[in-house]
Amino acid sequence: MNKNYFLASTLAVILLVAVAAVPSLTQTVDAASEKAMKKSGQGHSEKHNTILIHIKSGDPTDEFQMHSAQMGVEHAKAFIDAKKKVIVFLDVNGVRLIDQNHPEEISYLYDTLQEFVDKGGKIIACEHCLMMNEIDSPMKGVELDSHPKMSKLVKALDSSRVVLDY
Repeated sequence: MNKNYFLASTLAVILLVAVAAVPSLTQTVDAASEKAMKKSGQGHSEKHNTILIHIKSGDPTDEFQMHSAQMGVEHAKAFIDAKKKVIVFLDVNGVRLIDQNHPEEISYLYDTLQEFVDKGGKIIACEHCLMMNEIDSPMKGVELDSHPKMSKLVKALDSSRVVLDY
C-alpha cells in the first residue's frame, strides 16, 4: 500500500509540473514566433491593422438584408469611433446604401455611413455593382473599384487583420 501511494504521488507531481509548464512554454513559443514574423515582415505588424467590413446586403424590400446591412454599418461606425482603422467594401446590393437618391428605408444607414466617412473611415464600392443597381450618384468620398480586378480591394485585404462579412 505504501508503494502504491508513493507511485500515485510521484505520478501526480509529474502531471502537475507538466500541466504548469505547458502554458508558459506555449507563451514563450508564441512570443518568439510573433517576434520572428514581425522581423520578417509577416504577422500582425502595423501593416495588418485594418478591419475590413464587407457589406453585400442592402435591398430595402428584404428584412434580412436590411438587418445584415445595419449590423455591418453600425459595426463600422463603432470601430471608427474606437479609433480603429476601418474600410467598408460594398458590392452586390450593399452599394444601395451609398446611393444619394436612396429610398427612405435606407436613410439611417446612409447617414451613418456618411458619419463614418466624415470621421475618417474609408468606403470602397464595386463600380460594376453600382452600374447593375443603376446608381449614378454615389455618396461623396466613396472610392470606386473596377470589377473584376478590384485593385483597391486587394490592397485593403493586404492590410487587413480582420474581415467581417454582412
